[in-house]
Amino acid sequence: MLNSIRLLEQIQKKDLEIKAIEDEQRSFHENTEKLSLEIKGVEASIQALGAETEALAAEKRAAEEKIRESSEKIAKDESRIGAIKNNKELNALTKEISAANKARKQCEQEKASLDSKIDEKKGLLSAREGELKEKSENLKRLMEEVERKKAVWT
Repeated sequence: MLNSIRLLEQIQKKDLEIKAIEDEQRSFHENTEKLSLEIKGVEASIQALGAETEALAAEKRAAEEKIRESSEKIAKDESRIGAIKNNKELNALTKEISAANKARKQCEQEKASLDSKIDEKKGLLSAREGELKEKSENLKRLMEEVERKKAVWT
C-alpha cells in the first residue's frame, strides 16, 4: 500500500512536470504567434507609410514643376515689358505677372507644406522600421530559446 502511494506521488509529480512543460510550450507558441502578427502589422504600416510618402513626393514634384513654369512665365512676361506700346497692354501684362507671382507663391507654400508632411512620414517610417527590427530580434531570440528548450522538453 505504501509503495502504491509512493508510486502515485511519483506519477503525480511527473504529471505536474508534463503539465508545466506543456504550459511553457503553449506560452512560447502564443508569444511567437503574437509577435508574428505584430510584425505583420508593422510591415503593413511600413508599406502604407512608404506609399503615402511616395504620393507626397509626387505631389511635391508637381508643385516644383508648377513653380518652374510660373517662374518661366514671369521671366518671359517681364522681358516683354520693354516692347509694350500703351498703358492698356502694360496693365494687362502687369496683371499676368502678378497672377503668376501669386501662383508661384502659392505653389511654394504648398511645396513647403508637402516637405513638412514628407519629413513627418519619414520620421514615422523610421520609427516603424526600428519597431520592426526590435520585434524581429525579439522573435528570433524567442525562437532560439524554443530550440534550446526543446532538448529539455523531450
